[in-house]
Amino acid sequence: MSWNRTASELRRLTREPLLLLCILLVMACLAVFIVYPLYQILKSSFINPDGSVSLSAYVGVLSGGQLFEALKNSLLLAVIVSVLSTAIAYMFAYTFAYVKVPFKKLFNAVAILPVISPPFVISLSAILLFGKQGFVSKHLLGLENANIYGLKGLVLVQTLTYFPVAFLVLAGLLRSISPSLEEASMNMGAGRLRTFLNVTLPLTMPGIANAFLLVFVQSLADFGNPMTLGGNYTTVAREIYLQAVGSYDIQAGAALAMVLMSITFLIYALQKFWIGKKSYVTVTGKPAHGRRLIEKGITRQALFVLCMLLSVIVIAFYLLVPIGSFIKLWGINNSFTWDHYKYVFSLGQKSMKDTLLLSIIAT
Repeated sequence: MSWNRTASELRRLTREPLLLLCILLVMACLAVFIVYPLYQILKSSFINPDGSVSLSAYVGVLSGGQLFEALKNSLLLAVIVSVLSTAIAYMFAYTFAYVKVPFKKLFNAVAILPVISPPFVISLSAILLFGKQGFVSKHLLGLENANIYGLKGLVLVQTLTYFPVAFLVLAGLLRSISPSLEEASMNMGAGRLRTFLNVTLPLTMPGIANAFLLVFVQSLADFGNPMTLGGNYTTVAREIYLQAVGSYDIQAGAALAMVLMSITFLIYALQKFWIGKKSYVTVTGKPAHGRRLIEKGITRQALFVLCMLLSVIVIAFYLLVPIGSFIKLWGINNSFTWDHYKYVFSLGQKSMKDTLLLSIIAT
């Protein structure tokens, strides 16, 4: 049966040369831009500077020391950020789909804003807010030695940066759940909490797992935030760059990259295995009406307050960027100035042009 199907597909390709050409182009792009670079990284991880082949780079990564510390730090950071981001995203998505609250358009804009902005923008705002000369840390709280650098700062900025990725996965999933399933549960005597735990939550578990995995990978691969706010907290992405560019140790950087990619593949396989053992099937008719939104009660109030609080925090982070661009020296000389923009549009023109060109080519 499978052989006949394969033969039928091959005959179809011969009858449709344009389809065959598109498939070949896609395969060529995958080979050139994904398979070949991965092969080069894999090969470099085994080649010593003298040209011999050994596992010394992998031994150096896994036997302890700075590289192994960076690996542990990255995994710890990724787990914390993934849990927090997925929880926040689920709260936002549930509020959108199940709760009647004002300012939904504002919440949606806030949830999407970090996706379309550079990640280091939030890092810069975190320094302006909570650094040694920060608006909150020094001027509001009076702290003299505030330190936003390290794990706590990275957790803050990465959570605010990557929770929209999880939100985009979960928002559509929660809206697509048939309200008749939950109504049937409540008609049989279950309360809203029990319906959520026994009906809504199990149906969204594949989406939760996918959202967690996406944020986990994004956190592991993040380079800008650790370079800006990492301090003494080393991460894999930053260490790969320092090994390859700073120490000129391509083998160590390549080995660390392969270990990181292996961990990512392992987590993906575990997620697929866990979700694959479960069955999520809903058989319903067409609902007679839309979902009845939660219009009152402590649940509505709590979700609204939490969403509003997080929205205010995100907005504050982004407002500080344009404000800070007009400040002479933040926290020391707060006078108004155009000097920063004069620098950008004079000496910084080449960087702006190169960045714009690269983005156009990549698009």
